[in-house]
Amino acid sequence: MKIGSVLVHAGILTSTELADALAIQAGVATETIDGYTILEELIRSIPASVALHYAILPIRREPNALIVASETAIDPISIAAISRKIYCPIAYVIVPKGQVTVALRRWYTTTKNFG
Repeated sequence: MKIGSVLVHAGILTSTELADALAIQAGVATETIDGYTILEELIRSIPASVALHYAILPIRREPNALIVASETAIDPISIAAISRKIYCPIAYVIVPKGQVTVALRRWYTTTKNFG
């Protein structure tokens, strides 16, 4: 287990506090999401194989990028690889532990598998 997860499991940090710390370290924003309210059009923008491999969830489109949620920092090489695979620039935000995981199960590992 990573130290952040250990601290959350021990009750020393909340998952929101951990997300905030990870976001500061990565230099990105933090958000809270409801994975059940994401538009199906956004879900279709990332194939299941990519979403599950990188543990990312598309949450909105902005003028210059598709914004994805992650529970951890995403390295620049992975960002470039994801962008190539989906033919679209991406940017990301960090969300509290569990939010992406639950949404990935809901959208990508059910009978609605999008790719």
